Amino acid sequence: MDKLIVNNKNQTFLIDFEDIISLNAWGRYTKITTENENHTSCKNLGLLELGLPDYFFRIHDSYMINIRKISGIDGKMVNMVNGVTYKIANNRRKKFKEYLENLCNHK
Repeated sequence: MDKLIVNNKNQTFLIDFEDIISLNAWGRYTKITTENENHTSCKNLGLLELGLPDYFFRIHDSYMINIRKISGIDGKMVNMVNGVTYKIANNRRKKFKEYLENLCNHK
């Protein structure tokens, strides 16, 4: 399936993976930011991470980004297409750089 199923109280949403910009840990919940709206999932970020495609990368304990939605990288910061900037955690920076280099080498 190319969609993330998000259950929140009595509603269920199907969100295209391609539309997701970022996922942010919010206590036991996860805030999902898309190009057009935000959703809140009752699942924590770690559980959601298990079902995401490989073009999502966890750059911080508190958030994951869709690398297809990166508009630029400025040192320790990742700029997303929606104008939001995320800091890459020090302990994830090397792995993130290797991940991006690996992607570039396989294209």
